[in-house]
Amino acid sequence: MTPEERNKAAKEIEEAKKHHNEHEELKHPGGREQLEEVWEERDHNFLDGQNSFDPKTFFALHDLNSDGFLNEEEIEALFQLELEKVYNESDPADDPREKIEEMNRMREHVVAQMDKNGDRLISLDEFLHDTQVQAPEGQKDEGWKDLGDQKIYTDEELARFEKEYAQKQGWGDHAYDQVVPEVHSPQADPQYGQLPPQQVPVHPPGQNQQQFNQEAQNIPPQHQQPSQKIDPVYGI
Repeated sequence: MTPEERNKAAKEIEEAKKHHNEHEELKHPGGREQLEEVWEERDHNFLDGQNSFDPKTFFALHDLNSDGFLNEEEIEALFQLELEKVYNESDPADDPREKIEEMNRMREHVVAQMDKNGDRLISLDEFLHDTQVQAPEGQKDEGWKDLGDQKIYTDEELARFEKEYAQKQGWGDHAYDQVVPEVHSPQADPQYGQLPPQQVPVHPPGQNQQQFNQEAQNIPPQHQQPSQKIDPVYGI
């Protein structure tokens, strides 16, 4: 990936992040203001004119199976109004997987806050004695930072974005793959010439020195002419 392409990709990531973060401020999950918002926006059709937030009535409305507990699914239903502020199903920039992750974060936070006996259920008694639920009216809400406020793009996420971007541009899946340069061996490169071959052994491989000496002894000696005496006077 060239520096220009990387800068362009980083800019698009920042623009998508900025667009994603342009939403109404989130209320703290399980806090009084967040529950009151659900009460006013979603529960008003079932209140028969009751306007003031009542925790006991609120619990009964959201205990859908009337077993006296809020289970994980019933707890998650409390956050849908907050999630809709951040994630729009019709917006391709909003990842539905991130929405599920955000919902899981909210659920785990509320369970840790209210579930005193560790059964992952919130009883009516636990709900009514929670300090967040019973916070004084008008107390400032703590707010909530969604994943978009906290997320830092890793190399893996940037690589995924690069792949998706290349597919949109019709460049193929491997447009940003780095090509490893081919390493030439000096023996194969003409500019280095041919290296001298290894020395050939004096005796064939696998043949020990003793066997080689024995074979050498069996070679018949060359015929030598007998030496003749020369008369120093006549030269014959």
